[in-house]
Amino acid sequence: MSLVSYLADITERRVQDGAHIIFDDYNHVAKYDHKLSPQGQELVELAEEWGTTRQKLIEMRQWIKRITKACEERLALEKVVLCTLNEARDQVLRKQYMTKGEASKIAPMCGGEILDLEAAYNGLMVRGRYLLVSESAVIEGLKKYAPDDLLNGLIKERTSA
Repeated sequence: MSLVSYLADITERRVQDGAHIIFDDYNHVAKYDHKLSPQGQELVELAEEWGTTRQKLIEMRQWIKRITKACEERLALEKVVLCTLNEARDQVLRKQYMTKGEASKIAPMCGGEILDLEAAYNGLMVRGRYLLVSESAVIEGLKKYAPDDLLNGLIKERTSA
């Protein structure tokens, strides 16, 4: 097999895999079979279908990216206490202090729900075998209750309201 044929075989194989191939003075961009993200005329058609403009769709996409980035940063920075309960949910088997992002991977709930722990759930939420306590609820509970009675005091206070 000649060297030219060998290079052509490599190039064709990489093109099939969707690679960007650069040889000495030759630049070859592989063509993809799948549809790219909406741009140009496709974006205009989508905007007309939704009753808006192309610019507003671009702004909405940028806004969604900013919100997603902010939520991911909050999940990585904010902390929560995750308690693992027994089957009857009357005894704490394990307590862990971790980021909300780590807790969302362990407990059966989405990250957005954990981010709203303070506002929607008053800092205390039970899902399945997991109890989540927000950092501010722990600090507030430590001021009101002795460390031994912290969890019971918070639960009684939240359920009586």
